[in-house]
Amino acid sequence: MIVAKDFYFEAAHFIPNHDKCGQMHGHSYKLRIICEGHVNANGMVIDFSELKHIVNIYVVNLLDHKCLNEIQGLELPTAENICEWVKDRLAGRIPLKGVRLWETKDSYAELKY
Repeated sequence: MIVAKDFYFEAAHFIPNHDKCGQMHGHSYKLRIICEGHVNANGMVIDFSELKHIVNIYVVNLLDHKCLNEIQGLELPTAENICEWVKDRLAGRIPLKGVRLWETKDSYAELKY
């Protein structure tokens, strides 16, 4: 069974040596956390409120209204690298199956495993 929850945060970043994205700018990010597992005795893979709590503590609260380049491990904050960072923060805490991060309303990176 797969379950997913979406999260939103605002953050600034720049991509060093990139023509368009080399200057500091911001995004309204959308983050989708995808979990997979067997349905437990309570009828859930993971309780959505527990998922929300964990993702907010270990990811969203650390990224929201921050300059991503200043966060350890995100010195090069591309959407792809942010997905990897999120995976590393959540691994072992939830039954994580994938991470999808929209940088704009029509552009995203997705990490599946």
